[in-house]
Amino acid sequence: MFEKRIMKNLLDKYRKKPIKSDVLSYLSSINEDLWILEEDLLGTIAHVVMLGEQNIISNEELKDILRELRNILNSIKNGTFKVNFDYEDIHPFIENLVIEKIGINKGGKIHSGRSRNDQVACDIRLKVRKEILSTASLLLELIGTLLKLAENSINYYCPLYTHLQRAQLGIFSQIPLNYCYQLSRMIERLINCFQEINKNPLGAGAIGGTSLPINRKLVSNLLGFDGEIVNSVDAVSSRDHIIFTLMILTLIANCFTRIAEDFIIYSSKEFSFVEIDDSYASVSSAMPQKKNPDTLELIKGKMGRIYGGLTQILFVSKGVFTGYSRDFQESKIPLKESFDTIKSSIQMMTGIFETIKLNPTNMRNCADQSNILALDLAEYLVLHTDLSFRESHNLIGALVKKFNDINEIFNINNLKTTCKEIFNKTINISQKELNFLQNFDYVLNQRKSLGAPNQINIEISIKEIKEKKENYIEKIQNLQSKIEKSEKKLLEKADRIIA
Repeated sequence: MFEKRIMKNLLDKYRKKPIKSDVLSYLSSINEDLWILEEDLLGTIAHVVMLGEQNIISNEELKDILRELRNILNSIKNGTFKVNFDYEDIHPFIENLVIEKIGINKGGKIHSGRSRNDQVACDIRLKVRKEILSTASLLLELIGTLLKLAENSINYYCPLYTHLQRAQLGIFSQIPLNYCYQLSRMIERLINCFQEINKNPLGAGAIGGTSLPINRKLVSNLLGFDGEIVNSVDAVSSRDHIIFTLMILTLIANCFTRIAEDFIIYSSKEFSFVEIDDSYASVSSAMPQKKNPDTLELIKGKMGRIYGGLTQILFVSKGVFTGYSRDFQESKIPLKESFDTIKSSIQMMTGIFETIKLNPTNMRNCADQSNILALDLAEYLVLHTDLSFRESHNLIGALVKKFNDINEIFNINNLKTTCKEIFNKTINISQKELNFLQNFDYVLNQRKSLGAPNQINIEISIKEIKEKKENYIEKIQNLQSKIEKSEKKLLEKADRIIA
């Protein structure tokens, strides 16, 4: 049922047949517009300052309009602002608040040289650039926590898995470091996305510009944009920047689902590599012995909202005729929910890894009780005998099939006998060499390839990620500082005009 109420629409005041209240209610986006409320005020202040500097409005009009806009902004910041939900959206509501105070002769000039089309496009860009930076900052905190986990587990041997089967010997540090590298790429993408977002669409008008002598570059400077979207059609009708943003958030979500699943499995009794802290787990309602990793499961589940958000905006923008369409009004919903979900999940994940307990004994036992060194033995034979890799692979495979005990596999007599039976070849290595190959430190130090899990490589990775982290911190702080300075300068300029 539509809510039956009289909705105010500044723009429909003199239509012969007013729009029906239930239709206006259906069209209304004022609830969603609250997400971009402050940005709408900042964009409007910049636009009005430009109108004054271009002599499109008088100094007196400029002063009166800015005073009311500043009063509204102040009331938002101090929590006294009250929204009238009877309006179609936030833009005419703000305009009407100004008109009610200073009259339509002055307040009615606030929208000169712009349209809601370029106005809302500007608001979204102003909001999304802030959300991008706050998301990147939270990811950096998570990387810092994962780095500490990696440093603390540099001596913890564990199996590395393929197909959820024990595959090769590793060091647990490589698991959190692997996440750090993935999340670093996400931050790089967010910074690139910021640079794409930080362009000014304001001044494109409804779609074809304006005959008023506006100055788009001045507005860009006032709002801290890096330039303008030059083509007016592109400025109001393109939404690829929103899709790009949601694609990056979806990549982060994809990464989070895998991290969550890893540690759900690692925390199970079958593995017991880690224990989730009680503050991030829950007890079964029926079985008192169970501690459930509910936070990790919900992180995994909530990522579906972000996948859904990307799908939604792809459908919204699919096949839309070039120009502005009201379809785009729906883009704010998936954007807001996706940012909110990602940011809260990053905070949860950071808390989980700050409090998680590792069980190196179980990790080591799991590595000991397996044929996890089989590939290392096969490669040793390639290096020190005339066996090809495929011959060596077949030989060790035959030994694994024949013997269940790791000591039997690493027995020189069994190795020589099986090699003679299969290939009619004699291999000249000693039992002492095979004993060395059962030493975890020795085996890992033999893996010389870049990125292999030995202490030297892991220390290099930790150092590299720390450097990346500091570099990203500097980049993000510079971008945040630029936005804050432009906002401060804009408001100080407005205050000087008012004064």
